[in-house]
Amino acid sequence: MNWSLLLQKFFVYGCLGLLIEIFFTGVYSLIIKNWKATSQTYLWMLPVYAIAGLALEGISEALPWPFYLKALVYVPTIYLIEAFSGWCLKKAIGVIPWDYGRSKHTPWGLINLKYAGFWLVLGMAFDPLSLYLRKMLNFLAKME
Repeated sequence: MNWSLLLQKFFVYGCLGLLIEIFFTGVYSLIIKNWKATSQTYLWMLPVYAIAGLALEGISEALPWPFYLKALVYVPTIYLIEAFSGWCLKKAIGVIPWDYGRSKHTPWGLINLKYAGFWLVLGMAFDPLSLYLRKMLNFLAKME
């Protein structure tokens, strides 16, 4: 196992997740007529997104299915990682930064089922995006 490459992927997936969340929350701000397009994320999400990206990459490599079928496995995986990390953060720091407690679409305040469509679209985009990121990291590694 190449630990340097694993650490690079961890950081890239974590940062990419933060960027997607910033974009998503900014667009939502516009939808609710916050013309500043305020975005938000939590630093706690970097390792959560990183672990999710690495997990989905592992699933992608293990399943010889088309990307749209893999996405059906990615969605519950994403929810499982979100729920587990939320539970761990609640135990460690006493709060879940993305607490969905007021939503009617949430089990235990850990995940929000109304985002399933978004996670499905993101899951379908994961394979081509992941392939591009891996090619980019391999290219950069050869430049050293």
